[in-house]
Amino acid sequence: MSRGVVFKQSYKSRNLASTATLNRKHLVYIATRPGAVHNPGCAFGLWGRLPGILAPENIDDFRLAKKTVTQASKDHTLYRAIISVDRDTAKQHDLYSRKTWEPLINAKIDVIAREMGIKSGDFCWVASMHYEKGHPHVHVMYWDNSDAVRQEHVPKERFEIMAEHVRSAFGREIYHEDIIELRKTEREDKSELRLELKALLQEANLAEALDLSHVSKPARDRLTAMLVDLTVTAPTKGRLAYGFLPADYKAKVDAFVDEVLKISDFQKVVKRYESAVREISALNGNGEEKTNYEMRMARGELHRNLGNEIMVCIKECRKELTLDVPADRTELQVLLGGTAEALLRTNPNYAALLKEMPKLRTPTKELMRDEDFVKQLHKLAWEVCADVRISARLHGYIDAQGIKDREERKALLTDTQKELHRTVTGLALEELRNDAGYAKQAQADVVTNLLIRLLGDASRSAGQQQAKRDLAQLRSKDKSKTAQRDRRAQLEQAGHWPAPE
Repeated sequence: MSRGVVFKQSYKSRNLASTATLNRKHLVYIATRPGAVHNPGCAFGLWGRLPGILAPENIDDFRLAKKTVTQASKDHTLYRAIISVDRDTAKQHDLYSRKTWEPLINAKIDVIAREMGIKSGDFCWVASMHYEKGHPHVHVMYWDNSDAVRQEHVPKERFEIMAEHVRSAFGREIYHEDIIELRKTEREDKSELRLELKALLQEANLAEALDLSHVSKPARDRLTAMLVDLTVTAPTKGRLAYGFLPADYKAKVDAFVDEVLKISDFQKVVKRYESAVREISALNGNGEEKTNYEMRMARGELHRNLGNEIMVCIKECRKELTLDVPADRTELQVLLGGTAEALLRTNPNYAALLKEMPKLRTPTKELMRDEDFVKQLHKLAWEVCADVRISARLHGYIDAQGIKDREERKALLTDTQKELHRTVTGLALEELRNDAGYAKQAQADVVTNLLIRLLGDASRSAGQQQAKRDLAQLRSKDKSKTAQRDRRAQLEQAGHWPAPE
């Protein structure tokens, strides 16, 4: 059984001869049947307000009660009502006890009088609480003791409204703490959904925010395209707040919210949120029509809250996006390349690729032979190209070309995207090589090679000098021997050198 208060009502027509007897028998039944909680010192259980009684009290004179009901049945319609709760509610809120039921009935029974159009001073009633395992309940007999002529039958539509109001009055009293807790859950779930959406739209970068294993690429692409469209087509006048948006643009925002809420992370929170709303409605005693209305209002409020969160993102996108159309594709590539460079390092795939870079400087050709590396590199480039800050400018450029033919426009967009992908891929590879320290390694290699060359030159220079000195010395020695021979010949000719023996 679902949680909530149950209210049922019936009557016997006062025009029937048997009505007075049947009403008296019903009074005896509710007051004495097994399970009826008796008044202290009595063999029956009744309390209420009979004619002449100003406030609810225990009715200890059973004969007087039967006589009063029998007499009232002649000129008045006596309605028979049952108010009950489910097993869990009874256990949680101590409604297996008459001590709990009695003050509850006394406090809220005037709601029945008000709904039936009975003045408080003319409203007479008796009640009896029945202890029934899994189904504790209270029987009430009531009537309008005035001389006013009233219609006995309550039309079905009117009774449904009446029953809803009665259930609501009792429900708010019984489930007061539960409703407070559920309201808290409802607020927390709405807050969580807004936080989830903030994470989703972090820096307006859907490619990063939606890089989740359970979000399919088609879903990511749809969200990206929708957010790009919302950014580009956002109203240029008036407040960018959900409540002030033009109807056609608000419909786009609602469609985007609906698409976001299809993501599993959001679905879980939405289900909790809607469950809390539905349970609050049930505890308040609302019927199906009112509950459906409450659910529609709750969904509308959810769209409004998330819509405002989206508009905050749109404002940031519009501040950042310069939608001036580039003069040509070269200018477009330069403009988008600058944006891509700023986005690369914020992508988690960039950090993953950087960890896979070889520690020692490796030629680009060697890197591109690694299939896994190339696959991750291309994925990184496509994700950066899908970022709204790039997509918006790209679509703005395509729109400005004034191409009407759909296929021609699609071909230009595809061609431009591929060219941009190549640009971003080359940029990413260059950034990865720089961040991996390859540039520093190259500089170190240059310095090392220069030092080796300088040292080699110096070594060669020193060797050449020594060779020259050795040659000079050798030549000096050779010159000395020749001079000695010449001198000896001169001395021999002059007779100053002794002739050999």
